[in-house]
Amino acid sequence: LTVAPIEVEQTLWIDQQAFAITAVGEVAQRNLDSLGHVTIKLDAADEAGLAGAIHVAPAAAPPDLQIGSTLVIEAA
Repeated sequence: LTVAPIEVEQTLWIDQQAFAITAVGEVAQRNLDSLGHVTIKLDAADEAGLAGAIHVAPAAAPPDLQIGSTLVIEAA
């Protein structure tokens, strides 16, 4: 469920790890809302390479995704 548009400078939280959003593809919001799916790229790109992708600045360590992990996008 999204309540606000996904935008650059927001924060993607994966469990307790924060990632700054650096680019948002033109259909990423629509895909997330209608399909429940987006691609997250840990490359800090300032332009989306794929229309359905969200690019984030990589953290010191890659996220430790597991069944039950929580992903939250927090407004700036």
